[in-house]
Amino acid sequence: MKKETNISTSLNTDFASVLEIIQYHRSQAVRAINHASILTAWHVGAYVSNKIKNAQWGAKVVQQLAEYIHTQDPTLKGWSRRTIYKMVQFYDVYSSAQFVERANSLRLLSAPDEFVPFRTAQIGDGQIVPFEMAQLPKLLTRTGWTNHQIILQCCTTTEQYIFYILYAEYEHLKNKELERAIKADTYSRMLSDRKWQSETLKNTYPQTQVLLKDRAISEF
Repeated sequence: MKKETNISTSLNTDFASVLEIIQYHRSQAVRAINHASILTAWHVGAYVSNKIKNAQWGAKVVQQLAEYIHTQDPTLKGWSRRTIYKMVQFYDVYSSAQFVERANSLRLLSAPDEFVPFRTAQIGDGQIVPFEMAQLPKLLTRTGWTNHQIILQCCTTTEQYIFYILYAEYEHLKNKELERAIKADTYSRMLSDRKWQSETLKNTYPQTQVLLKDRAISEF
């Protein structure tokens, strides 16, 4: 009886190791899918944004693009005109000088490997068409594409964008959980707590409204 128990314990340890391997690689696969989704949104958003800003495309052409994608590959789901415009917003907001400067000031974009370059697009016949676009901040890969849509829809300031990207990652928030956090104004409530304020901020501006500062970022 004792021998059977020892075998069972040994097998449980082995089985737990196998399960750990499975869970690890599944999490890696999820990360890879998330990264690919973010890159897709960024690149498509940049390409369409460039066309719109140069007055080459309007709303009608974007609608035609959505219809073209569906016709050419019906297996691609969710590529509506609305989704494409969300990708344009994603690119325009996060490539803006205001966002980049604020993120840089918080040392979120300081390392060279914080960027993923992409400056070309390949069309069907293999021709490479160059176009200029900002590089993808690695900061954006910290949460998923759907979470980004929620943040862009519900938030209005650069500080809020940055805060909820980091908060979603830190708390492993799913879509509905993130929506509840934003609705509850977690940003204001958490940063109004003096424990989140740097000593310099508390001493220099004791009565001022709390902004997103290094101390809050470092906690994440």
